[in-house]
Amino acid sequence: MIRPWYCSRLFWLGIPGLVFLLWSWFAYPRRGMDLIWAGTDRWMCLRDNGRHIFIAYQALPPPGKPGFVIRQDTCGPEQVDPLLPPAIKWRTGLQGFNLVVAYWTLLLIYLPAWLAALASSQRRKARLSRRAAAEMPGS
Repeated sequence: MIRPWYCSRLFWLGIPGLVFLLWSWFAYPRRGMDLIWAGTDRWMCLRDNGRHIFIAYQALPPPGKPGFVIRQDTCGPEQVDPLLPPAIKWRTGLQGFNLVVAYWTLLLIYLPAWLAALASSQRRKARLSRRAAAEMPGS
């Protein structure tokens, strides 16, 4: 007999990811955080504003000096994005790209993947359990 799904390690290892995504979505809608890496001839930015994640890469000289910068800022209530912003925005140019992914989209990707892995694991355990029971002598 297999253990119930809520006793599975996969279930308990998936909970922190789900909690992190939910917390990231609702915790700080007015605070933004930027991680910026600037080289001598290109730069990359990862920004989280509480509603979506923004990733930008530009093969242009950076606006500041080369290096790694972490920056936080706070916006007013009129600048807060809606709870459900557009799912994905993608824009490319000759020198780079911009990608914006909303947290609710990340949840819609994470949740089915986690639940499918959990269901697959439970099916595999059941199949192995049946096979072991069938191979036992005297059955």
